[in-house]
Amino acid sequence: MFPNSPNLSTLNEQQEFIIPKKRFRIRDYEYGGIALSDASQGMFVQLWTIQYSGTNVQVHSPSSIEPTVLFTATGVTDLGLAFDQSMFPTVAYVQDGECKLRWYDTSVAEVVTTIYGNTYKDPQVTLDDARSDSATSNDIVFSYIREGHINFRLQRDRYLIEYATGIVASRLIQTGMTRNMRFQFKYIGGV
Repeated sequence: MFPNSPNLSTLNEQQEFIIPKKRFRIRDYEYGGIALSDASQGMFVQLWTIQYSGTNVQVHSPSSIEPTVLFTATGVTDLGLAFDQSMFPTVAYVQDGECKLRWYDTSVAEVVTTIYGNTYKDPQVTLDDARSDSATSNDIVFSYIREGHINFRLQRDRYLIEYATGIVASRLIQTGMTRNMRFQFKYIGGV
């Protein structure tokens, strides 16, 4: 959904997110397919939840009987969830003060964890547009605050390129598609 050169809109149209309001740092929501690794019915089938329970980072959906443990970790304070076009989970999280991104890297055909360090705050991930007619152009957006600004990285770049928004913020609360079908950052402004 982001063009080849991601630019922000100058319109200030604050809208309600399609997914529920993010109220807890260790719980997030994302629309996804019918099952993990199954996007056969599209990416807007049901609302998935990720949460940190004990030492487990787990996901579940209305159609799952039990939560699926994605991985175990101690000291997790922030969680964000997205699914790629094959319904593989992408998880942004902070563990012991370090921001990490756990994602499926198609170039090595396995799940990898990229460590971004302690200068990245409030990580969020989301599929920018889960509608079926956007399947060839949608992207996972990994957003965060670094040095007092909201920046982001895209799945299409394998999260290697950092894009600056120019937005000064002290906290990034939520990102994602809104009811008017636009991508939005919800944040608290900085000084």
